[in-house]
Amino acid sequence: MIVSSETIRAQLAAIWPRLEFIVLSDPEWWLPETADVAAFLVTEPDAPFVPHLYECEEQSLDLVAAQRRLHANDYLAGRSKQRLNWPLGIVCGTRFAGVDMDHWQNICITRDGVRLVERQNKRIWAPDPAQDQIYFLLM
Repeated sequence: MIVSSETIRAQLAAIWPRLEFIVLSDPEWWLPETADVAAFLVTEPDAPFVPHLYECEEQSLDLVAAQRRLHANDYLAGRSKQRLNWPLGIVCGTRFAGVDMDHWQNICITRDGVRLVERQNKRIWAPDPAQDQIYFLLM
């Protein structure tokens, strides 16, 4: 299923109406199922946590790059006909799952809706604006 960046912006605004910093790199995206995102997370090896060198920001950037690289390789090998990226990106925030913290993690728009993705514990959940506060999104 293909979705436009305008549709993604509307979905984000329904959750975080004051979110100002949204960078979307593509005009259209291919929506995965939440189960596809979960399956991808399982295939990704655990990344090391190294204070000041490889923390949440590197882990979230790496997850996006790994998914796009896998998708491109599948396309080039003829295993996929879809030439659009998943709307998988990075969010920076001050509160996730009700815990106050300055943190980076991933977000993905799926056929099931907006989902926050925590690579470090492989958790996926639907955001709650009272429990999840983000101030920047890059996709």
